[in-house]
Formats: sequence, structure tokens, C-alpha cells
Amino acid sequence: MKIAFISFFDVHNRTARSGVPYSIYKQFSKTEEVDWINPVDSRIYKLGFGIYKCFQRIVNHFGYSVNNNTSYMSRIIAWSVNPALKRKHYDAIFTMLHFETVYLNTNIPCYTRTDTLFRSATEIFGESYPQWFIKHSYALEKKALNKLTCLFAASQWMADEAFRWFPELPKKKVKFIETGANLDREYIKYEEREYGIDKPLRMLFAGYDVKKKGLDIAFETMRILRDKYHLLVSLTAIGGKPCDHMIIDKSFKYVGMLDKNIPNEFDLFYEEFAKANLFLFPTRNEYHGIVNCEAAAYGLPIFSHDTCGVSSYVINSVNGHVLPMESSPELFAETIYISLKNNLMKDYSENSRKLYEERFNWDVWGRRVLAEMRRNSEKNN
Repeated sequence: MKIAFISFFDVHNRTARSGVPYSIYKQFSKTEEVDWINPVDSRIYKLGFGIYKCFQRIVNHFGYSVNNNTSYMSRIIAWSVNPALKRKHYDAIFTMLHFETVYLNTNIPCYTRTDTLFRSATEIFGESYPQWFIKHSYALEKKALNKLTCLFAASQWMADEAFRWFPELPKKKVKFIETGANLDREYIKYEEREYGIDKPLRMLFAGYDVKKKGLDIAFETMRILRDKYHLLVSLTAIGGKPCDHMIIDKSFKYVGMLDKNIPNEFDLFYEEFAKANLFLFPTRNEYHGIVNCEAAAYGLPIFSHDTCGVSSYVINSVNGHVLPMESSPELFAETIYISLKNNLMKDYSENSRKLYEERFNWDVWGRRVLAEMRRNSEKNN
């Protein structure tokens, strides 16, 4: 099957958009003929986007913001990529942003994978978009979903949101298929772990925006487990810089910002996963968290907030716990301690690894997605 892969994000960059374009492009390329089409390479796009940036600055001057989800930018994208789509016969088009499909001049089946919708993100995180822009983008999103042959939702929450905002969508148009860990299977250093209230508990946190990802809650959880429950606990943080009072704590280790495109830093990032035996991720802002798939690959029990689609990857009493968004560090600490005391943590660890092997990997994602694309391609021919 010949696939046109439309993406602004560099498909050779492990960090662009959490590595999703990289992983999907790599997965498709294992068995299919895939051409990366980058709208940015077009002179039409460069000129059109330059004009749009001027418009954005004017809107920003009045205290609002607008993103690229507009009819204007969708048309610019279409004018940029339509010539490439005509140069070769393609069986399918896969885009990294569903707004890119609206004005494509083609009858080729179109697909995308997404973890949220514009309207959902606006409702949850309260972006400062003017009402006219929200209405405009909502209408454009409806056109995009109608244009798509299938939208592959990254979580059950995402699939439910699609039907909540667009109840007229046919059920077959949205399919929930779990995302994979952005790792090669042979790279992962997995071994069974031992747990107990008398054994060291090496917790790991990862996130660049430490406020949104909840490093403050993770740190306080560690402190409570150590000072109240007297566990042999430590916390390692990868990503954004912590507060000074965290760095001087003897039970805390800060690894720093790591770039997965640099081999040594890529190795160091996952060495910490291999050394840890629990992933603590009390995120305040997450659509599902690919890092949860990576934690599962290393067999780590996961403790997180129940936000958006996280519960599709952190399943209560299976591979860890998702706690309500208002949960305090005391509740996180208590939940972790009870899991250790009741000898549940080893089960969570083994279940995490099993979920990775059976569902949370790109090989499984690729097989299911390509099977759907082939079926539709056969119908189209």
C-alpha cells in the first residue's frame, strides 16, 4: 500500500510531538511504501503562514490568541500538498493533524490519529480564544471529521469526546486503538521487580513542564512516604528544573533535561526507567501520556491523576491507580503505601508489562490501523 504521510513534524525526530510522528512513520515504513509530505517545504505555505503570523500578532495585541485551526490555514495546507498528492497514486493519506484534510482535492481515503479535539481542549484547559474563533474552529473541525475515512482515537476518552461534540458521526468513523511506547522492543531492559514495605522504593517522575506534570505533588508524596510511613523511598526527576528545596533533599535526584535525539541522553533517559520500580505521574495536564506506555514497557506500576484519557493506560487496580484530580500528596502516598502493604505492587508491575506486550506497543497499533486502511482501500478500488 502506498501512503502519503502529511506532517509538519519531522518524522526523523524522536521528540517532535512526543515522538508520535516518528513512531507512526517508522511503523508504516516496515511494511508499506510511505512518502513524507511536509507542507512547510512549499513556498505557498511559507508565504501564507507569514501572512497568518501577522494576523496572529494583531489578535494577540488585544489579549487573545488564535492557533492554526482556521479555514485560511487549511486552504494554505491543501494548496501546498495537493501537487504532491497528484504526482503519484496513493492508496491512503495519513495526517498528523485532522484540520489538514479539509480542503484536500482528493477522493483518497484519509486518516489521522489524535489524542484530543480542539473543542475538548478549549473546554478543559480554558485557552484564551475569542468566541468567534471557537465557533469557527468547531465548524472547521466538523468538516475535517466528515472528510476523514477514520479517526484513530488515542484513548477511550478521546473517542467519547468525538461523539459528544459530533453525535451525528457514524460509529465506524472513530476507532480507539491504544498508542505504543516510543521504544524498540529489543532496547528495553526489562526484569521482574520485587516489592515490600521493607524494600527500597525507587520512584521516577518525567515531565518538562514540572508544574503541569505535578512534580510538586510527586515530591511531597515521596516526603510523606519517607517521613510518615518510614519507607526506603527515593524520587528521580527527568525534565524541567525543580525548586531548590527539592534539589537539596537527600532522597531526591534530578537528572535534567534530556534530548532523545542524542544517543547518550536517550540511553540515560531509559536507564532511569530500568532502575526505577514505580512511575509517579500526578499530571494536571495530559490527554493520555505516551510516557505511561513507556513506563509500562519497563513493568512499572503507575500512579497518576485521572485526567482525560490517562485511564486508558493506567487502569485502576490492574497496573496502578488513577486518582481524582483534586487528590492530595497524602492520598497518593496512602494509596502507594496500601498497595505495598497488601502485596499488590508486584501484580501491578507484571500487569504493566503484559499491557505493553499485548496492547501498548506500535506493532499492535500498526497491525490494527493498517488492517483498517487496507479494508477501506479495497472498497475504494
